[in-house]
Amino acid sequence: MLAIRSRTQGNAVQRYDHPNPRLYRLQSLILLGLLVVMPISAALLLTLALALGAPLLALAALCVVLLIAPVVLGLLATPPLSLDEQGVTIYAPLVGERFLAWEQIEALKPYPLLPSRDEEVERRLAQGRKRYQAAEGLMLVSAALPWPYRVVGYFVGEWPRGAVACTNRAHADYAALAKRLRQRLPLTPPPS
Repeated sequence: MLAIRSRTQGNAVQRYDHPNPRLYRLQSLILLGLLVVMPISAALLLTLALALGAPLLALAALCVVLLIAPVVLGLLATPPLSLDEQGVTIYAPLVGERFLAWEQIEALKPYPLLPSRDEEVERRLAQGRKRYQAAEGLMLVSAALPWPYRVVGYFVGEWPRGAVACTNRAHADYAALAKRLRQRLPLTPPPS
């Protein structure tokens, strides 16, 4: 966690980056590369389908286009965040820096895409019982987020609103981040 000074207001801004910034950059570059290659490959598959009269290639092109959504999810679901008195700033590789005022955030909810403790048998074995920490996460839901975040909202069941998540796997000092978010926003319980 880095404490930096805001140039406009003079108040301390807390930035919560990925625990391993190199890994995050590598993951982002790979996903951005896929985001460039996938539409090109879909167009080539569609061209081949029309040229050869092969309808299964057109179906493959449709599958490639549909698989763009999970790539966008991987890019935007858990970007680095910073919090200050005015709101949350999101630093995502695809859409750049985006500021959300506290009033624009409609809900703070548990993040549903994390694996449960029972689903992580291999991880518990690899890390050991004492070092293993169960996945925890919160998500910010807002209609003020641009359309790429609405893809994340779709996957977490918040369509047509956008969503951004913070987790203990994707954010350094998650406990402090979650505490600050819970102080500013009431936790909305999941529907039963």
